[in-house]
Amino acid sequence: MRPLKIVMQAFGPYLNRCEVDFSRLGKSKLFLIAGPTGSGKTTILDAMSFALYGESTGSLRKWKEMRHTAAPQSVPTLTEVEFSLGQEAYRFARSYSQRTVKKRAGGTELKIETEASCYHWQKGHWKLMDSGPRVSAIAKELLGFTHDQFSQVIVLPQGEFRKLLVASSTEKESILETLFATGRWKQVTAAVVAAADQLKRQLTAASEERQNLLRLEQVDCFDALKQKLLEQETAFSEKKKQSLLLEQELSAAQEALRQGLALHEQYERLSTAKERLLSMENNRSSIEEMRVRLEHARRAASLHPYWSACQSAQSIYQQKKSDLEAAIRSLKEAEEEYQSAGEKAKQLPSFQERAEAESGRIALLTRSVEQCQRLENARQNRASLQSQVTVLHSQQQSLAEECSQLDARLQKAQQFLQEQFDQIISRIPLLTAQVQELQTAVKERDAVKRLEQEVIKAQYAYGMAGQEVEDAHIASVAADNAYLLMEKAAQADAAYWLASSLLPDEPCPVCGSTSHPALAVPADGVPAPQQLEACRAAKQQAAEAFQRAESKLQQKKIVLENAQSQWQEANEIFSRRGIDARTLNATLERTQCQLDNAQAEEQKRPGYEKARDKIQAKLQLRSADLDRCRQEVSQAEQRLAAAIAAQEELSQSLSGAKGNASDYQKQLLAAKHLHESLKKQIESIQTALQEARVEHTKSLQAHAAAQKALEESISHFEQCRREWETQCLSLGVAPDEKHHDFYLPKEEMESLEQRILQFDRSYDLTKSQTKDLEQQLDGSSPPDLDALRTRQQEAQLQKSQSDTELGSLQARTASLKRTCGQLDDCIKRTAELEQQYTRTGGLGQLLSGKNPLKTPIHQFVLGVLLDDVVRTANLYFIRLSRGQYSLIRQDSQGGQGFRGLDLYVNDAHRGGTRSVKTLSGGELFLASLSLAFGLSDVVQSMAGGVHLDAIFIDEGFGTLDMETLEAAMRALDDIQASGRLVGIISHVRELRDRISMRIEVSPDPHGGSSLQWKNDV
Repeated sequence: MRPLKIVMQAFGPYLNRCEVDFSRLGKSKLFLIAGPTGSGKTTILDAMSFALYGESTGSLRKWKEMRHTAAPQSVPTLTEVEFSLGQEAYRFARSYSQRTVKKRAGGTELKIETEASCYHWQKGHWKLMDSGPRVSAIAKELLGFTHDQFSQVIVLPQGEFRKLLVASSTEKESILETLFATGRWKQVTAAVVAAADQLKRQLTAASEERQNLLRLEQVDCFDALKQKLLEQETAFSEKKKQSLLLEQELSAAQEALRQGLALHEQYERLSTAKERLLSMENNRSSIEEMRVRLEHARRAASLHPYWSACQSAQSIYQQKKSDLEAAIRSLKEAEEEYQSAGEKAKQLPSFQERAEAESGRIALLTRSVEQCQRLENARQNRASLQSQVTVLHSQQQSLAEECSQLDARLQKAQQFLQEQFDQIISRIPLLTAQVQELQTAVKERDAVKRLEQEVIKAQYAYGMAGQEVEDAHIASVAADNAYLLMEKAAQADAAYWLASSLLPDEPCPVCGSTSHPALAVPADGVPAPQQLEACRAAKQQAAEAFQRAESKLQQKKIVLENAQSQWQEANEIFSRRGIDARTLNATLERTQCQLDNAQAEEQKRPGYEKARDKIQAKLQLRSADLDRCRQEVSQAEQRLAAAIAAQEELSQSLSGAKGNASDYQKQLLAAKHLHESLKKQIESIQTALQEARVEHTKSLQAHAAAQKALEESISHFEQCRREWETQCLSLGVAPDEKHHDFYLPKEEMESLEQRILQFDRSYDLTKSQTKDLEQQLDGSSPPDLDALRTRQQEAQLQKSQSDTELGSLQARTASLKRTCGQLDDCIKRTAELEQQYTRTGGLGQLLSGKNPLKTPIHQFVLGVLLDDVVRTANLYFIRLSRGQYSLIRQDSQGGQGFRGLDLYVNDAHRGGTRSVKTLSGGELFLASLSLAFGLSDVVQSMAGGVHLDAIFIDEGFGTLDMETLEAAMRALDDIQASGRLVGIISHVRELRDRISMRIEVSPDPHGGSSLQWKNDV
């Protein structure tokens, strides 16, 4: 990151707009910011910090404090910074303004407004990236630094690092803990210790739970509880067998009761059948009457059709007789009407002559009215055509204007579509390829990070395996030593070891005797053979554990080497792309956003094209309408000329006529009315005559037909009567008997037959059932149901009592089983908690300082971080001191205080190490400057941020003598020769003579400050 330009306005002492353009440096890498104390030299760096993060370096001052007190409300406080990041350029800007506004309730108040924005240089202009509160986050994302880290690495207060250099370990601990935020290791330690305490409390609670469960069951141990459960299960088994016997007795009683109930039911059925049979015998007489009634009904049914035919023929005869009388009356009326119509028909010639005269008069009047009407129609047609011509001219003008507007819209739409394709849609393939490449780069970067984490894990596992090897080696050596000591003690008493190897009835290897009456006893301190054997086994186990640990170490080493190889390979693959990993996400997001926008525009394009096509289609329709309207105007003008000529011709033809159209119309209406009246009278007379003639003919025909129908009905009635009498004689009954009184409809006869048949069947069935039941119950007696029910109830009661006792035993057994399960779970949980407590408590002790190094973890981390700072600082210190000096850290452990952060200097010329306090002023300056650069590089590396190609050294030069100042300038020349831009903030006059490029900050006569570039070359 290299600054390009810094802009300030109403910021700090700078009232007017000031710009610091670093392009003025050219090839120079070293410059001076000079000016009196308090003139605003450091304010330039505060402006850069404010533009990026909204805070000053060190977070000491806010916006309100940085605003120039003399700035009017119309002038906002403004800071801008432009910087390059690789090949990309960015600009961040912030402003602060205040204005006085009136309150509704009276009075005024000061309203504060702040704005922030960031831009990216693209295609020759600044493109807005974002604005508002996310600007600080974008700065952190681009640079990889928080505000505090940026303040640490961009501005190096050399005097403060001199204090860090000569401070004690305790003071360095406080300073470094603030710089590197290592307080989280204290939090980790506290969290682990708290977790161990929580596990201890859980372990105590589990133990109390176990005792409570044993106390609840009134036993002393888990085995006693199991024995109690076994006794309870035995009692439950015996009770269950007893319950099965009672259940069998209950089943037998229930079966006896069931059989008794079945026998009792048969007796009840026999009694019911006898009662029903007796009732049927009593009803037999009514059934016989039904049989007689059914016989009469059947006979009447065979005569019923003939009797019905006679009745129907008689009714027809009466009807035909009435019809003949009515026909006679109608014929008389028709003759009278026909005579009356003949008298009126004599007046027809007179009415017809008058009607013909009126017809001729109507024809003359009609021609006169038509001529007048044609003249009036011609006038109206002329006026209508005149109006149509006017309307069509208006429509033609409107359509012409609309076509012009549509043509302009069509040209604009075509231009928009062409510009959209050229500027946006045509870039989709390129943006797609860029997104795919960036996504692949993201995956490769994530793979590098993942592999880096795997390397860290493998390094940790390798370190732990190494620790296990060391522990196993120590244990193996200790086991070897213990075995050697025990073997040496055993060899000191050979008689005891010989006696211990003798077996009964086996010869002694010394004397050959098979009896051993007085075996030797061991002296004090001589181990038994079993102890020596156990020590040998422990030695062997320790050796095997050491071998396993070494094998595991080799495996972890292979895993670590593979992880490192994969990480390096992935890192090389990602590095070949030449993409900055810190800006990769932002670049991908921007490119993806551009691609999404382009694709969105591409998706919208069919809609735009459809809208353009609609405009084009509408333009074609309106053009066609315009042509059609022009033709209609021409045709309408032609029709108007023809109408004018026709009107003039009709006016000349009616110039000699008397009266007007209205008079002719009235006369025509009167003539037509008279003619219609005469015509209706003629038609009425003719119609009446014709209808009277027709009615008279119909009456004659109806009278003849009625006479014939009456004769036929008389003949039909006589025939039906003869058939009735013949059928009665064939059945042996007199024709004058009222047989039809016994007639029943078919449904009633069928119902009567069904009732008789049902009675016969029911009677036979009941009689048969009674006989069967009497045979079945022959030799048996009615059961004693009360005795059977009493036996069943007693068996049921005994079974219920047994089930209650069995349920109680089962519940007690289940309770004991549940308690056993809970106690077993509690014992397992206690064992698991003990294992967790052993691990967590041991880890807490290690982190707290109860370890071989006797150093808490946070102090150990500080030492490692200081080693990184010293290692990086020595790269500068060795070069600045021409290879004479380097810094080393004292590695002190344990004790009441913490002494592991003391720094010493190693003198390569004189040999040996000594305190940094023994360095001269110039040497101490070089050491502190190197420490500042070292800390800056380490902070950048830890933050994962971009490399800062510019750094500012604030003060620290005022107390240097000429010789030390000369050494400092040589050191700065060496540093800027590496390509880094170095700015020195100082008021020391001697530096002006040594640094050609400088920014002169001087007080303004109006109460502010101004600045300008100067070059003495």
